[in-house]
Amino acid sequence: MKKTLISLLTLAVTVLVMGLTATQSWAVPSFARQFGKPCSACHTMWPRLNNTGREFKLTAYTDVAQDYPRLEGDNLDLLRYSPLSLSVISFPYTKSSGNTASTDIPAEVALFYAGRITPNVGAFVEPVLAPDFNFEFAKVAAYRRLGSNTVGLAAGKMDTGGVDPYNTIRFTAYQTINLPSALDEEHVRGGDPDNPGDFFEFGATDNTGIIANGKFLNNHLYLAAGGFRGHSSVDPWDFYGRAAWEQPLIIKSNVSFLTVGGVVYDGTERYADPTSAVPDATYDSDVSRFGADFDFQMEAGPHIIEAFGLYMQGKDKDLDATAGNDVKFKSYYGAASYIYDRMYTVTVAYDHMKSDEDPSLNKKGPSINVGYNPWLNTKLALEYADFSIDNDHERHLDFLVHLYF
Repeated sequence: MKKTLISLLTLAVTVLVMGLTATQSWAVPSFARQFGKPCSACHTMWPRLNNTGREFKLTAYTDVAQDYPRLEGDNLDLLRYSPLSLSVISFPYTKSSGNTASTDIPAEVALFYAGRITPNVGAFVEPVLAPDFNFEFAKVAAYRRLGSNTVGLAAGKMDTGGVDPYNTIRFTAYQTINLPSALDEEHVRGGDPDNPGDFFEFGATDNTGIIANGKFLNNHLYLAAGGFRGHSSVDPWDFYGRAAWEQPLIIKSNVSFLTVGGVVYDGTERYADPTSAVPDATYDSDVSRFGADFDFQMEAGPHIIEAFGLYMQGKDKDLDATAGNDVKFKSYYGAASYIYDRMYTVTVAYDHMKSDEDPSLNKKGPSINVGYNPWLNTKLALEYADFSIDNDHERHLDFLVHLYF
């Protein structure tokens, strides 16, 4: 108990000092410095992207402030537009039913290299410094304008959120702690955080690939297609495709955006064969995922309303090296958020996943998340979730602190 109180006091002092010393606050500070605008220009409640943020991501993180040409000519761009940022994530309080409360300070410390390299090429690289060093995310992107259309290419070690500027698959934009089960790499069959699998685990960053994307038809239609492979060098390449339609709406003089889309993954997961006497023997399981989603954003003065829905179904074929051993699932997830003055937010969500063949995949239940941004580079969140998982009942209470420097 004493150790927990000391950890909480240490974290509180850190947050207070940061708030008193910061003259400006940013989401990913290097992007904000380069863009010449505060993080609220691209985020409603970070990491949630708005329409401007989507465009910035689609154009390979290359947009700059108006005074960039002068500073670049004077060789001052590195000082003014430093591409480095730091992120600290902590869980000062986590408790689930049947377990004692625990703390994790810090849970993760990450360094970001994020920004423009040339007028048409940008990068986003995230080496995680603690608790263990690894490259969580590494993306290089390029784009080109073709009349009213925008086309681009992105490659690297990344999850679907690194690909999709619409963020409708990027679960961390909606739930701070608990993830939609269809996107959770630890929940979907085959998911193992110590041995990450193939790209059908949409949340896994241990996948590499390349994707072409673009916006067409007067910036309404977004298309993306590419190939990905899992963490292993022997893993097959798989197909990933994404389409979305964005429609601006005028609601009581307020500009809103409604986006509907779909995602498809089709490929092969290569597992170790536990039944074989041959060392390092593997077998292949065909994996497919199909999903549809919608995303709504409306801003009216200090009031922001967002809603998100996702439906996904999947099939894993010939599991455990057994012909005809197929596992299917269907899942849906919905969330609605109200944000006031870009500082206070309440999100309610419901998650449901069902498999007729594998009850360990079954999950359903609601969650509520209350967030507070005292500064735009600081996120505090308290989340309560009440889930039924494989006929067991679990309640979770988590407190999160996320700081950007």
